[in-house]
Amino acid sequence: MIWTAGIIIVLLLSAYIYGPLTLLGFCSADDPWMLLLNKYAHPESYSLQYLREVFTRINDIQYSPVNTLVYSLIYRFNAYDPYYFHLFNFCLHMANGIILLLLARRILSAFSIPNAGIIAYLVYMLWCLHPLNVEPVVWVSGSKILICTFLTLVSFYYFVKAFPQNNQHAVLYCILLLQRAGHYNAFYVPAFCGMLSIEKEWDLAGWPKGNLFYRPFHTIFRRIWGFHPVHSK
Repeated sequence: MIWTAGIIIVLLLSAYIYGPLTLLGFCSADDPWMLLLNKYAHPESYSLQYLREVFTRINDIQYSPVNTLVYSLIYRFNAYDPYYFHLFNFCLHMANGIILLLLARRILSAFSIPNAGIIAYLVYMLWCLHPLNVEPVVWVSGSKILICTFLTLVSFYYFVKAFPQNNQHAVLYCILLLQRAGHYNAFYVPAFCGMLSIEKEWDLAGWPKGNLFYRPFHTIFRRIWGFHPVHSK
């Protein structure tokens, strides 16, 4: 009950702070070529040909097909009404905050840090209200950052959840692939997961070699960085 009340308080504060964004329009920076002039943002149908083109093309200098698909779905509400695009960004930002809360609690508990719940809540509150996150929330084209953040946080959450229990690897691998399609900066996620496993001494090397998630990490840590990932004590 306390957790629910705390989350609601942060949501209400965030809604008050970000309320004016629903009155904003589109921005001349990136919004035209990413959305308004992007023919893939308003397809007539979701055919296999359309999906193939979305996932194999580079929009100007960026590869973000998941973001384009999201635009196409929002477009169906009321065409190029900026209200719905801004509303989506705000809702996704709030969702990212809740996922971060769950992730922070799990990581802090894994390292046996005292008052993990309180610290996690402070991290969640800071994430939702800090001015550093204003740009991707109020900027329509910033949705690609929010989507990448969402998939990144979900990836981290399933990584931390999967390692000690040695399960859900397929789910994690699929999310990582989606995350890579969300934004081109997603390459750092496997490296972060590997460093976390080293710090916590989770036995990545002990996973079966036939495991779906074993080979990508094995390649990154042994062949590229020159050492074997994690040997448990």
